[in-house]
Amino acid sequence: MGTSVQVCWQKRIDNSRLVRQRDPGYVRECAALLAGALVCLAVVLLCAWQYFEYVQTGYRLEELRARHEQVLEWNRSLRLEHATLTDPMRIDALARNRLGLEIPQAGQMILLGTGAPRTPAPVWARVRSVGQAAQPVSLTD
Repeated sequence: MGTSVQVCWQKRIDNSRLVRQRDPGYVRECAALLAGALVCLAVVLLCAWQYFEYVQTGYRLEELRARHEQVLEWNRSLRLEHATLTDPMRIDALARNRLGLEIPQAGQMILLGTGAPRTPAPVWARVRSVGQAAQPVSLTD
């Protein structure tokens, strides 16, 4: 048995004078591929932006709901405080204890809007005509 010997011949080729031709379809393919990638990237970024806005809107909504609950609670407490402060029994007790006020007597009350007063009011001055002489004026007239 013999071993086969392989021989490799080296051939010197000078390609320095060759000019490579551009493939016109290659530029179009690259441009179409780049445009498609940009469109896909734009769609992905748009979807991501919408999702992040959705999440942010959810956070804002929950924050506004919490603020609404705070305002409702504050409104309830203010209504309770208003009802407490305007309670007639409380006002009466404060008037009697702190200010020393008493219930008015029968002659002390003056009812408003009922017409003429019950007792005649004193007259302090009268209009006289030019020719009249000065006469004394009583307070009970």
